[in-house]
Formats: sequence, structure tokens, C-alpha cells
Amino acid sequence: MLAYRINYKKTVAEIYVPEKHNDITVIHLPGLPGLVTKNEITFALVRAGCVVFHPQYSGSFDSAGSFSPKQCLQDVKKFIVMAREKSFSEEYFHKKLTIKTKKIVLLGSSYGSSIAALSVRLSGISGIVLLSPVLTYNQALITKEVSKFDFHAQMMELINLLQRTFPYTYRIKNKNLLIQFLLGEELEFDPIRALEKNLNVPLLLIHGKQDLSIPYQLSKRLLKRFLSDKSYVALFPLKVGHSTSSYGKVEQKKIVDFIRHI
Repeated sequence: MLAYRINYKKTVAEIYVPEKHNDITVIHLPGLPGLVTKNEITFALVRAGCVVFHPQYSGSFDSAGSFSPKQCLQDVKKFIVMAREKSFSEEYFHKKLTIKTKKIVLLGSSYGSSIAALSVRLSGISGIVLLSPVLTYNQALITKEVSKFDFHAQMMELINLLQRTFPYTYRIKNKNLLIQFLLGEELEFDPIRALEKNLNVPLLLIHGKQDLSIPYQLSKRLLKRFLSDKSYVALFPLKVGHSTSSYGKVEQKKIVDFIRHI
């Protein structure tokens, strides 16, 4: 595996390239706060022949601009174009990289799964993988499906964490826009309804039963309610938590096999 860093139109990404590419490129959309680092899922995908992009959202880490959910959706469009580029220039040594991509898969973790789901209508996507997903921010819908889960408190804690602990990592120009999105006040940006309306590519969802941040029951009930007539694969492993670091070899294999057979 070779690792490179590129700066594509002021968006920074880490790229992990296998010795032999299978023509599939995976764009990994991170959660909040995201970690700009490879993990065991990255290793498994690269061993299977996939190129893996770890892009940084606008206004986060080393990417220019300001951070907002709406901008993240615009970023995905840029990421897809970026993955389609036939060659790249590595940032530090300006080495030319040539990558052949036939299929692009969006892999989203936590908050990144929301952005992946909302991007399902974009052309050029061959499949979507959602890990420990947040399928809706709609307060009323969440309360109806999982009545004892205090989603509002969870999101306010996340917002405060981003501003208090990561003020320079996430450069938020308009705090109110972020709050409106995370508290479900922007109802046109609802991931589960985007999937209900636009899903026409293979979908894999994995949500562990040990997830203490977003209860797996929410995903299970929303899938049954909104995607009953759609084709998808959903797994709810017993010993998996919210962080993808808790995903073991069984879950990694499920992800790799799903992507390889798209």
C-alpha cells in the first residue's frame, strides 16, 4: 500500500493506493469530529484492491473554506470529480499519480453517513456504505421511533465539542446553520427521506448493537418504515459500537465483499 497526500482545488485528501487496483475507488466521508487517518477498514479495502480517498471537508483540518453541512454536500460533488481525475500531483514532492476508476463507492461513518445518504442522487456513484449511521435529524421522527433517546442533548454536546475543543480544526462561519441541520430544523435535508426518494444503487448499512451514541434501533425501524420496497443489506452486529475502530474482521469482510461485488 502506498499513501499520498493531494491538494485538489484547495481540498486536501489522503489517498491509499494498492499495488494492484481493481478499478473501484472508495470515498470515505468521516464523522464529527473526524480523524484524518487510515484505519483497519482502510487496510482491508486496499488489500482487496480498492483505492481509498480520505478527503477533508471544506473548513476542516487543512482544507480551505468554512465548515457547514450544506458545504459538505457540495464537497461530495468535488470529491467525485476528484476521484474521476486520471492523474494527480502529490502535494509534497509533486509526484504524478495515475489512477483508473470505473466505480465510485461512498462510505460514510456517523455524520459522514448522513452526507453520503443525502448525496445518493448524484451521478457517478455505484454504491453506498453507511457505518453507525445517523439516518435522520428530525426530532419528532426520532422521538416516535426511539422515545427514550435524548437526541437533542447529544447534538448540542457535539456542537459544543466542535467549538470548544476543535475551534481551528472545524472553522464554522455560521453556527446557527450547523445547529439547524443537526437539530433537524432543515427538514429538506433528511437522510432517510433522501434514500427513500432517490436510492437506486446497492446499499450496505452496519449499525452495532453496542452503539451508545446513536441507538441501532433507530436505523432498524427507519429502514423498515421508509425503505421497505428498496433493495439493501442491513447488519446489526452484537459487539460493535459507534466507532469504526470497534468493527472487527467479520464486519470488515462484509464491507469488502459488498464493495467488490457492486
